[in-house]
Amino acid sequence: MNEFVSSVDIQINQNDKEMCDAEISYDEITEALMAMPKNKSAGTDGLTTEFYYKFYDCLRNILCNEYKTDCGNLKWSGKVSKIKSLLNMWTQRQMTIQGRVDVIFLLLMSRLWYSLFVTSMPDHVLKDIKTTCVNFVWNNGAHLVKYNTIIDQKCNGGLQLPDIESKMYAFRLKFLARFLDKKYEVLWKSTFRYFISNIFNMNLSEEILFMSLPENLKCIPNVYKEMFEGLDLIQDDTEFDLSTENIYDQPLFYNPNVLYGEKAIVEMIQNVTNHCDINNIVKRYNILKVILTKEWTETIYKNVHRRNVSRSVYITVIFKDKLSELSMGSTKELYLLLTSKLCQPPVCYKKWMKVFEIEDHDLCKVWNNVNFCWKPSILMDLDFIIVLLLIVNNYSVSDVCEKEVENITHIFLLCSELVEFHC
Repeated sequence: MNEFVSSVDIQINQNDKEMCDAEISYDEITEALMAMPKNKSAGTDGLTTEFYYKFYDCLRNILCNEYKTDCGNLKWSGKVSKIKSLLNMWTQRQMTIQGRVDVIFLLLMSRLWYSLFVTSMPDHVLKDIKTTCVNFVWNNGAHLVKYNTIIDQKCNGGLQLPDIESKMYAFRLKFLARFLDKKYEVLWKSTFRYFISNIFNMNLSEEILFMSLPENLKCIPNVYKEMFEGLDLIQDDTEFDLSTENIYDQPLFYNPNVLYGEKAIVEMIQNVTNHCDINNIVKRYNILKVILTKEWTETIYKNVHRRNVSRSVYITVIFKDKLSELSMGSTKELYLLLTSKLCQPPVCYKKWMKVFEIEDHDLCKVWNNVNFCWKPSILMDLDFIIVLLLIVNNYSVSDVCEKEVENITHIFLLCSELVEFHC
């Protein structure tokens, strides 16, 4: 990056920089409109330039707001329409529940992943696609199972319906891991550092990850903001490897580890002037020393602070009860970790455990039998409904083996005849 910048002999001044960073203004829209040729349409709606001249006072607020959102919506509108037309075609076919989920996973999501990997998806587009997919799964009928259940893994009673938002956050966390990897040299990392250095004018770099940032930040693009949001979502499963240098470099403000009255510190001293109360400043400083974590103070007292040593921020994440570096986690592992925060077990679990006295590990075995890979899809669909809706033969003796009561455990685990049938 430094070599690239040093080869450029022309630089913009501070005024030009502020103009490029600023929002689109009314004056800029007016200037662009006046420069357009007359008797020509400014867009695909067929309205001529004269129309905008005539009603500009009424339309300028609409034009300014639309311009800000059009760029984000334009690239997604075509994808959403193609997804809906494709699902309308598949709706004409008779398919099982799992078959519809497979259509979404194999044919639809591949149209989204690359765009979602590099750009942000507007909230209304996310909601539109999610609603369309869920309606398709249930064949435009009643939703028999909660959304937070069907996105879970099959071994937990779900259908593994892809959750677009969790996938997006998994992509952002992979970018974040690359940002922390010093061996990975790309141009966008310098761009990212530029934007995060403007947050609260604190001129921070990797240290920004120690902070819990507010949601209404406007100084960074959405795609960067989503990186911080993704890290917040897995905060309970992450650990920072804190050296003495990391502790000294950590921001005290908006830091979830520095709490005063169960709240993060936003600002210790406001409106600093020559008339500040010194006693009040000392009081706040003493409060700050008290609320610092014990682990920090012990580490600082035991180790020497080396100012010239290179700083590195290491984040470790718990994947399936194993601690691993964030950079070592795959997108799939990050996705499963994110969805685990959302997933809910089927409501029938409580009924099963109460009536049949069945354990959690036995429930997983039931779902494994339901979703056995060599069974016909129509049989898997039937088994899913049987298990989920608890359709059993009034707990009477099984008509197949005539040995035990036909409950959920017997049907899918214990009955030798039915186990062979399912498998």
